[in-house]
This record gives sequence, structure tokens and C-alpha cells, in this order.
Amino acid sequence: MVRITELAARSDARGVMFPLALPFADVAEAHAGTLKPGHVRGNHFHPSGRELLVVLYTDRWTLRFDSGEGTEVEARVFEGAGAVQIEIDAGCAHAVINDGGAELQIVSLADSPPVTMRRVL
Repeated sequence: MVRITELAARSDARGVMFPLALPFADVAEAHAGTLKPGHVRGNHFHPSGRELLVVLYTDRWTLRFDSGEGTEVEARVFEGAGAVQIEIDAGCAHAVINDGGAELQIVSLADSPPVTMRRVL
């Protein structure tokens, strides 16, 4: 299963912060980075672990995901500005597509590092 939560912004004169709720206690792998317009990150799944993605955006982007091998690929489009937390269970393939005009910021945490490729676009 893939669960998507739009995060509530806490802002002041310094900027904006988004509080997160970690779905697992142990983190085996962590990444932070960007995704330029016209590019994709993901197209993989974790066979025995979960992943938490946090995407901060100021333009359009699309999340494509499945609920396991042989299941239908779903898509969710995000527009405007905001942040989402995406909890991804083991076996669920996922991809972040930047089909907007601005760079995305992404943080990824996983409780199990190995990944297996499976395209969802």
C-alpha cells in the first residue's frame, strides 16, 4: 500500500517547515536531493522494506505507483506549492516524475537498503 499525506506548513519570517511522522524506527538508508524538470526518480521497489519520501514542490509533478507486482499502476498529480509525505510498503513500485517547470526537493528514508527495479511509467 502507498499512503500519501499532504503536510501542513508551519511558517514564520524565516521560512516554512513541514513536520514529519516517521513510520518506522530504524533508518537503513537516507537521501536528500533534487529532481530537475523533465526527469524521473524511482521506478523501483524495496522487496523487504518500507520507504518514506518527502517531496517539496512549487509546480506540477506526478507520483506513479503500484500495490505490488501485477497490480494496476496508479497516478496522482500534484500542482501548486506544498509538501507531501509518502509512505511506501515493501513490494510497491513507485516513481516521482517532474513534469512541471521547477525543481523538486526530495528526502528519502528507507528501513531496508536493497532496491529492485520495476517501471511504473
